[in-house]
Amino acid sequence: MIRRRHKRETADVQAIAFAGRAKCSRCGAIDSTLRFSVFNYMVSGVLASISGVGAKGIFCRRHRRIEAAKWSIVTGLLGWWSLAGIIMTPLLLIGNLRGGVQNRDVNAQLLGAAAEML
Repeated sequence: MIRRRHKRETADVQAIAFAGRAKCSRCGAIDSTLRFSVFNYMVSGVLASISGVGAKGIFCRRHRRIEAAKWSIVTGLLGWWSLAGIIMTPLLLIGNLRGGVQNRDVNAQLLGAAAEML
């Protein structure tokens, strides 16, 4: 399910990158650390679990770390409390701490667009 969401968003990223807006969505930085990343979370109760996209967008290294920490804290504290949470929480934490879900081809195009803007 997470992969489908990510593939749908790649067209949006390509449009943003080629429209001359290849910059960090938080601070506006244009540098070689820009990546399109998707950070996921999970919140669980005894009977139900909710998972989704916490943040998505183009982030510089600093803001990727901030988003990863934010959504990992939410998942780490609230994600374990169901059977699905026990299985999915470690996977989501690893994904977030690795910089979120990223598409190599999209990020290559993003960096190319950022280089043209410099």
